[in-house]
Amino acid sequence: MKEDKIKVIQQYLSDKELYSAAIDGDAGSGTMKATESFLESQDDELNDGWKRWEQDRKLVACIQLICKLQEIETGVIDGRWGQQTDYAYESYLYWLKNNEMPPLFRDKEEAVEETTRDVAAEPAKRTSSPTIIGSAPQWPAAGESALRRYYGQPGSNLTYLRVPYAHSLAWDTSTKVSRIKCHEKVHDSLDRVLNRVLDHYGEEKIKELHLDLFGGCFNKRKMRGGSRWSLHSWAIALDYDPSHNQLRWGRDKAAFARPEYEQWWKLWEEEGWSSLGRKKNYDWMHIQATK
Repeated sequence: MKEDKIKVIQQYLSDKELYSAAIDGDAGSGTMKATESFLESQDDELNDGWKRWEQDRKLVACIQLICKLQEIETGVIDGRWGQQTDYAYESYLYWLKNNEMPPLFRDKEEAVEETTRDVAAEPAKRTSSPTIIGSAPQWPAAGESALRRYYGQPGSNLTYLRVPYAHSLAWDTSTKVSRIKCHEKVHDSLDRVLNRVLDHYGEEKIKELHLDLFGGCFNKRKMRGGSRWSLHSWAIALDYDPSHNQLRWGRDKAAFARPEYEQWWKLWEEEGWSSLGRKKNYDWMHIQATK
């Protein structure tokens, strides 16, 4: 972990009177002893076996807990530095500097969209599979009421999909992903898309383009930059290669905006999935089963 993050941990632990040495960014024995004391005090928030975690993972868990105690959405306290942890950490730094949380930039946008959605076109009741017109499933609009009618409550009706080509966790590429937890209604469509990705690109090109770097599907949390439930809470959205397609990056920076990814997006769009990057020019890592 980089010195600036360790200094943030040291300062927090010092304020809590758990650490009394220099704020120097060195994760030495004193810092780790204080970190472990803090984790011990929050043991009920941690996965079983956290005491066996390596040093860096304990430090990440410490930052996740610091953010959570500041009421910043962090997701699971697992010691893994994914995009949600990154967003939570940046929000915490903003709070330290400004004594207030950063503005929820997505709330205003979502509120405007909610007034323009044709919710009357949404299914009146849930069915076992999406409506098909031609070859593309007809997913609901992204408003929370439409999502609940179609998919049910956040975190319900989940199943597993075995991926057709090798995936790795984007923030820990040594961890391989053989299956994805997703909503049962998107299972078959997701399977078709990933198989077509494999057929079109092949494993070598998939690795070259980082289409195997998995950033998550199911995660019951509020959206980054907003106060509503994330679509990940229904397991109907996936993230890929988040480090090269960060939340606020537009076409000038995001890797997935480049021409070589055009077919990647077409394969998703032919199944009715939508890209926030393609539609709104941010969050290019993200694909969702909504209109």
